Amino acid sequence: KNHCITSIFKKGLYLQKNCYYSDMEHHHKLKNGFTLAEVLITLGVIGVVIAMTLPTLINQYKEKVTLHKLETAYSLLSNAYNAALFDDGTPDTWENKNKNGLGLAETFAKKINLQNICLTTDLKCHFNTKTTTYTSLNGYDVGSYKTIVGTVGNMNGMKVIFYFNAPECRGFNQYAWDSVTEKSPYYHACGTILVDINGNQKPNRWGVDLFKFILTDSKIVPDGTPPTPYYSLKTSCNPNMTSWDGSVNGSFCGAWLLTNKNMDYLRKEVKW
Repeated sequence: KNHCITSIFKKGLYLQKNCYYSDMEHHHKLKNGFTLAEVLITLGVIGVVIAMTLPTLINQYKEKVTLHKLETAYSLLSNAYNAALFDDGTPDTWENKNKNGLGLAETFAKKINLQNICLTTDLKCHFNTKTTTYTSLNGYDVGSYKTIVGTVGNMNGMKVIFYFNAPECRGFNQYAWDSVTEKSPYYHACGTILVDINGNQKPNRWGVDLFKFILTDSKIVPDGTPPTPYYSLKTSCNPNMTSWDGSVNGSFCGAWLLTNKNMDYLRKEVKW
């Protein structure tokens, strides 16, 4: 009853082979593939895995882009400054030493592609104190630091703002204190350079798309490079820091990012 005989034509001969219907049914079932339920379950598992990993992958990609842009800005500005030092001497000897940074910007423009230079206090400027404001890394208002005063220019899609804090290049603010010696990276600080790596686009947040450099009479230093007098990563690169003691939370993050190649400070308190 469950037995059958199949004929196979091979090499000009008909051969017979015994078979059983149970074997045929099993073979038929194997050829049916996955059921609809199995396919749906598999797709569901894949969807869950993607939903769990995609945000992390996106954030990692964004951080890599941020690092690349900041490294590019740092390289361009450093090379331009080295050329300016060679051609024109230290900033304290430059002709235009106005604190608004116009002289700095014009000197850098001779060495790099810096366009549309204007004062940020000019409301006709493409980047001005009326239309462009910033928050600290922890999202708080940063007082007078929410607006950027100085001279701005466009560089490769980024906004670069110059300010000549100390035209005599003998330090300013915390970098003028006695703790700043010849061994300090901030010795003979002249001014500041801020870089907004995505131009006028949001989020306009210190340590996320706005980074700070200190201009000394010999080099450009990412602000926050240790050792730093008084302030630290805890006060100046810490999204969980709720108090404000005069520093700008986020201003030291550029040094961490350039040194460690990550933005771990967005997720936890970091230390050198």
